Amino acid sequence: MITVAAQPPIRGYFISARIGFLGAWYVAVMALPLTSYAGAVPAGTPEEVGLSTERLQRVTQVMSKHIEAGDVAGAVTLVARRGRIAHLEAQGFADIESRTPMSTDNIFRLASM
Repeated sequence: MITVAAQPPIRGYFISARIGFLGAWYVAVMALPLTSYAGAVPAGTPEEVGLSTERLQRVTQVMSKHIEAGDVAGAVTLVARRGRIAHLEAQGFADIESRTPMSTDNIFRLASM
């Protein structure tokens, strides 16, 4: 399962339509269940749950490209499998103006399109 939540680059706008591969509905539907109990989910190495550390780095690379392109200001990505978190990372900024870095426990506003 891959869950990605993204912060828009400009306050007041919602998740960029240019992130077509995610889809805003997917972000909303998948992020809500995990945020409520993410702290209670045990962490494990990717190899312990049958994933590749090398391939999970692609998630970081893709999100970095979207941040650099200005599609999103920052993102928190989480990959879980077999009841364990294999990847949890925050990238970019939670607030561009104040240069506040994104953290894994940021709260995101979600809205219906």
